[in-house]
Amino acid sequence: MKFEKKDIFTIPNILTYLRLLALPFFIWMMIASIVNKATDTRGIYHFVAFIIFILAEITDIVDGHIARKYNMVTDIGKIIDPIADKLLQGFTILLLAIAVNTWFVWIFAGILIFKEIYMGGVLKYFMKKSKRQVEQKANKVGKAGAAMNFAGLILTFGLYVPNFLGLFDFPEILLGKGGIAYYVDMVYLFVCCFVQIYAATQYTIIYNNQLTKLRESGILDTLDDQGNPISKEENN
Repeated sequence: MKFEKKDIFTIPNILTYLRLLALPFFIWMMIASIVNKATDTRGIYHFVAFIIFILAEITDIVDGHIARKYNMVTDIGKIIDPIADKLLQGFTILLLAIAVNTWFVWIFAGILIFKEIYMGGVLKYFMKKSKRQVEQKANKVGKAGAAMNFAGLILTFGLYVPNFLGLFDFPEILLGKGGIAYYVDMVYLFVCCFVQIYAATQYTIIYNNQLTKLRESGILDTLDDQGNPISKEENN
């Protein structure tokens, strides 16, 4: 895969670079929040991390919209955009689980991280077996799962920001541990876990069906391991 020089600095790719640059600052703020757990400054760090996360996710939404609407989809963008997304969401859920330290957030983090590792391995397997002919297309379940994960992270983040900052005097029954919001967050994250497991299963089936059709078509016999057509001379 060759990258055109003109494609490196398209608007969608620049937004992706900004998302990657924001990641170290986000990690810094989250670690500061965890380290200063017993101090009054924890809320400030947590809040700043929350804002960075929101802005970074907005760049993800905007860059995808611009790329599709103005035909700015590039090969380099196809690689760095999902990497930036997975790094941001992966570090967010892991550090958020450490900061919040609530059992159901840890379960959500574990399933989400395991799903990404699993899908990476599954995709690598089918790409190798199909000689790079399996199409990597997000379906409705995958897109819904990503949107739900984003909402779940915002919900979990947001539940703890007001208490950390001391801006509002919410009653324990609403935002306290074991309060209404606590159980709403727990149920919602469990639904997210189910959707992630279902999406991973569905993608595996889709990739397997694609590979089966490619084998039946005989096209794989005309390609080398990199997916390039084999010349008649090579066949002879």
